[in-house]
Amino acid sequence: FGQIIYPKTSSLVLEAARTSVSTDENPAQLYGNITFYNFTCTTPGKIIYFEAGKTYTFEGSFKLQGTTGAYIKLLSSDKGNAWYIRTNGSEELSAIWVEDSVNLSEKEVVTHLSTLREGAVRWDADYIWVGAANGLWSNGANWADSTNTTGTVPGASDTAYFGGSLGTATGANTASNCDASFGGSITSLNMRSGTNAYTSTVTLNRSLTVSSTVTVSSGTLNITNQTLTLSGTGTPLTVSGTFTTTGSTVTYTGTTTATSIATVAYNNLTLTPTAATTYNMTGSLTGSNAMTGDLTINTNATLDLRPSTTDYDITFVNFSIGGSSSTGKLDARNSNSTITCSGNWSTSNAATNSGFLWSGGTPSGTPTVIMTGNNGTITAATGGYYNTGQTFYNLQIAPSGKTTLLGGSAAYDGVQIYGTLTTSGGTIDYDSTKQTRTISFVASAADFMSINASTTFASGHLSLYFSSNSSTVTYNIPAHNYQNNITLAPNGTGPYTVNSQIVANGATTTLTVSTLTISSNTNNSITSALSTNGCDLTITGSLAIGNSTSTNTRFGKLLATGDGSDISVTSNVTIMQYNSLTGYNSIDLSGGTNVTMTVGGTWSNSDTFTPGTSSTVNFNKSSAQTIPTGGSTLG
Repeated sequence: FGQIIYPKTSSLVLEAARTSVSTDENPAQLYGNITFYNFTCTTPGKIIYFEAGKTYTFEGSFKLQGTTGAYIKLLSSDKGNAWYIRTNGSEELSAIWVEDSVNLSEKEVVTHLSTLREGAVRWDADYIWVGAANGLWSNGANWADSTNTTGTVPGASDTAYFGGSLGTATGANTASNCDASFGGSITSLNMRSGTNAYTSTVTLNRSLTVSSTVTVSSGTLNITNQTLTLSGTGTPLTVSGTFTTTGSTVTYTGTTTATSIATVAYNNLTLTPTAATTYNMTGSLTGSNAMTGDLTINTNATLDLRPSTTDYDITFVNFSIGGSSSTGKLDARNSNSTITCSGNWSTSNAATNSGFLWSGGTPSGTPTVIMTGNNGTITAATGGYYNTGQTFYNLQIAPSGKTTLLGGSAAYDGVQIYGTLTTSGGTIDYDSTKQTRTISFVASAADFMSINASTTFASGHLSLYFSSNSSTVTYNIPAHNYQNNITLAPNGTGPYTVNSQIVANGATTTLTVSTLTISSNTNNSITSALSTNGCDLTITGSLAIGNSTSTNTRFGKLLATGDGSDISVTSNVTIMQYNSLTGYNSIDLSGGTNVTMTVGGTWSNSDTFTPGTSSTVNFNKSSAQTIPTGGSTLG
C-alpha cells in the first residue's frame, strides 16, 4: 500500500484479499493498533516501522520474504520500546530482522534464515551447527542463532542448519550426533553445499521427526537403525549428498497434499498419513536405489508408480498393506511398472478396491510383479476362485531352485492373473496353513502362461481355474505335469464358445492333471472347448464334461485334434446332460487321427460321444467294468 490516512488513536482493520507493502525504497510507517488480513511484503531490504506500544494483528496469511544480507526489518518507532504482534493465521517468514517486538500469540512466531535482535520476545529463529562442544545435538553450546549466540538447542519449530552461515554465525564442518537426550523434533534439517559446505556426517542415534523438509545437499546423513519421520508435504526429502539408511525406517506422514517420494536407497519405507494422501514416485527404486527392507502402505495412503507419464519400478523385500480393512494402495494403474519382491507379499488387510491396483485406468495398467525369494508367500485378501482382493496382470513366480507359496485365510484363497503367469523352474506350493490354493486366469491373450519345464506344482495343493472368456482367442495351455486339478470355466454372457488348446512346451507334449473339468462358470450359455492339438492328455483322476445340475447352461467339449493324441483317464469319465437335450456336452475324437483314449474307471455318457474313424477306446479298469451300450455313442 501507499498511504492510508487515519487517526493514530483508532484501531484500524484492513480486511482485504491481500495487503501488500509498497515496493519502493522508502521505509513504511505504521501507527496505531491495526489488524491486517493476508499481509505480504517480498521486497528485500524493506524497513517497516511499528509504533511503540501499539498492537499489530495479522489474520489469514502473513508472508515476509527477504534475502540473506537484505533482510526485511521490523523495527520499533522508538528504539528500545516494544511494539506488539499477534498472529492468528499461517506464517511464511524468511530472512527478516526483528527488534523490540513482543509476541502476544499463544505460540511463538517462527522465522527462518532470520536474525532476532534486542527486544525480540517469543519469536523463534533458526540455529546453525557450530560444534563448539562434544558433538551432541542436546548440548546448546554446539548451536548458534543468527547473532552467533550459543546455548539454545533447536526445537520442534526450528530449522537446523549445517554448513554455510546464519546471520553472523558460521557453521562448523564437524561430526554431529543427534543423541538420545535431544528432543526428537525439528522443522527442517538443511545440510548445505556451496560456500563453507558441510562435508562431515550427521548421525541419528535416536528417532527424529521433521515437520517440513530434510535437505542433504552435501555431507552424509546417517540414519542407521533409526526412524526418520517426514511430516512435510510436497517435497519433504531432497538428497544430493550421501544418505545412509542401513536398518532404518523412513516414514512419510505428510497428509492431504500430494507428496513426492525421494529417489534414494531406503531400507524400510512406510507411508502413514492421517487422511487420504497420494505419494508420488519421482524415480525408480531399483538398482543402487533398490530398497533393502520392507514397503508398508497404511490406511489412507496411495503410492503412485506412474504419477504423470513415466512408469517407475520398485524393488523391496516384503510388501504389506497395514491396518484393518485398510484403504492403503500400491497404485500401478496405467503403468507398465516392474515390481520386484524378494520376501512376502500381503494384501490380506486391504479393503475392497484397495491393496494392489493395476486395472481401472485408461488404458488399464500392465505391470509385472516378480517374486524372487525362497518361500516368499503371496497372501490374498479374500477367498474363493475369484479373488477380487488380490489380482495381478503379469506375475512371475517360482524362480529356479526356489519356492513361491500361496497363502490366505480360507481354502481356495489365491491369485488371479489377467496377463501372463511366468515360472522359472522352481516350485509353487501352499503355505503353512495347508489349505488348497487357487491360481485363476482371466486372460485376454492366447499365450497367458509361460511355464518352465522344470517347474513343480506341489501335488494336490493347488487348483488351476481358467476363466478367460474371449470368443475370438484360442487360449494356449502349455503341456506340463501340473499334478493338480484344472477347471476350464469361462465367465461371461453367451451364447458363444471359448476355445483352448494344449500346446507343446519345449520337448514336453503331455498335459498331466489330477482332475479335469470342462464347463463354464455362469449360467449364460457359454461352451468351453479344449482341443488336444496333437498333444497327449493324462488325467490321474476323473474327467467331467458339463455341469452336474442338469438345468445349468454350463457346457463343455473335449476335442481330439491333430495326429496321435493319447487321452488317458485313470478314474471316471462323465459327460453330463443339459435339460434332457443332446449336443451341448461332448467328447469328440473325430477331429484327430490315430487317437487312443484309455479309461480306467466308470464311463457315464448322458449326452454325446463321437469316436471318429481312426480312434481307439480302451477300458482297463482292474475290477469288473460295464461296457456302455449304444453303438458309437458309448452310452
